[in-house]
Amino acid sequence: MPHSASPTFPGLDHVVVSGGTPAEWAAMSAVEWTQRLDALAAGVKSSRAHWVTLLPHHGTELQPHELAQFSELISATGKVVLEDAGYGQRFVWHRTAKQSIIIDPSSDGHRRFASIIESMRQSGVDPD
Repeated sequence: MPHSASPTFPGLDHVVVSGGTPAEWAAMSAVEWTQRLDALAAGVKSSRAHWVTLLPHHGTELQPHELAQFSELISATGKVVLEDAGYGQRFVWHRTAKQSIIIDPSSDGHRRFASIIESMRQSGVDPD
């Protein structure tokens, strides 16, 4: 049976927050990332959003070695795990049973959007 795109709960389903560049993100320390994630979680708490995605606003994509360094950095927060998302990997903080925060360092919105839509299609999500 296909999944429905309609939420079955009160509040927001998904909040997207955008800021900075991949290079600026990679230059942050694990302590700065912990503070950023805690501030983001506090900011969206009242919305009851189940998913929060943090994206860079613009900038050059990280090179493979830079992405590997970013992975080590973000993992050092002790909050984030690297997960397979069907279209690739993503960093996720499963903050509570009802809220997850996704950290996606990709600044290529067109590629990211197309990949997510294709992943949803493959998993049987019906946009109606």
